[in-house]
Amino acid sequence: NDEVYRYSRSHLGMKGMGTTIVATLIIDKTIFALNVGDSRVYCLKGNKIKQITKDHSYVQYLIDIGQITEEEAQSSANKNIITRAVGTERKVEGDVYKETITEGTFVLLCTDGLTNYVDNEAMCDIVSNDYNARNIDEIGLNVRVKRLIDSANDGGGSDNITAVLVKV
Repeated sequence: NDEVYRYSRSHLGMKGMGTTIVATLIIDKTIFALNVGDSRVYCLKGNKIKQITKDHSYVQYLIDIGQITEEEAQSSANKNIITRAVGTERKVEGDVYKETITEGTFVLLCTDGLTNYVDNEAMCDIVSNDYNARNIDEIGLNVRVKRLIDSANDGGGSDNITAVLVKV
């Protein structure tokens, strides 16, 4: 945060720039996840997907206060308005989450460039269901990430798309 904030203040035309961040630490069968903004961590196994992090966004706020549903948020014109970002303020705090996972779980870290164009069911299909999930290597993980990104691009992917996938 300090570096982005400092850079935005010292370079003409960069004032107010910011970014999101998502990170994980996996120890044994426990995942610790951190986020700022609307980049996310998911756990996927079989046809089940669980979002571990919670967006710092205007539509998430509207969901939290009961003004809109999660389904309405997907098509909201305001879904890209974030309420917290790295580098826009002198200090920022990320939210930290802890989740117990089982062997064979896929952990997906991704930007909203993916989640805005690929729904949860499609993510499950691509990551868990269309391959033998037992014996997966780095190539198999890379193939899944490429398919996720291709799916987002095929769905209109007008934003940058970043995804990292690991298997526990």
